[in-house]
Amino acid sequence: MPNRRSRFGCRPRLAYGVVALLLLTGCGPAFERYHFISLENYRDARVVERAQATPGEHRFFVGEIPIRYEIEREGYTLIVAVHPTGWYPRLGLTIRPHPERRIWAERNPAPCTEWTTQEASAWWVYSISFRCDGRDPWDPPDKHLRFKVLDADGNVVAEEDIPYTIERDGFFMYVDAL
Repeated sequence: MPNRRSRFGCRPRLAYGVVALLLLTGCGPAFERYHFISLENYRDARVVERAQATPGEHRFFVGEIPIRYEIEREGYTLIVAVHPTGWYPRLGLTIRPHPERRIWAERNPAPCTEWTTQEASAWWVYSISFRCDGRDPWDPPDKHLRFKVLDADGNVVAEEDIPYTIERDGFFMYVDAL
């Protein structure tokens, strides 16, 4: 008859070792509030689509949010798309008609924020950065989308300054692992 202790004795120690290692390395569930950029308080923005926000692996009390806005101007329409799957506030911005009109934005317009684009893309992405020089990233000091609208020759047609708010809607969980 085999010795049960020698056959199964290592497994509990191994399991305890793995648990201890996980605790020492900081692995575990992390909870974050879900934040998104909203233009609902801007009178010129019209909500054209709403959808369920889906950040993180597990969501709690995260509801339907506006994910697409249109802002009509003389000669062009701005289209703003909120990213409902992102873990941090960001949105995409494009213009219609493109390429007759296009957008130009400064890469780092204000602390905690950034504009990025691909060379051939009609979309600019505006995001709020986690790296915020000690400031609260969810409360950037300047909550405005600032950019220029250009014509096909590169002349400035308009300068836009669109205020936004950062809204919270529930929270999500993910496993914080190193």
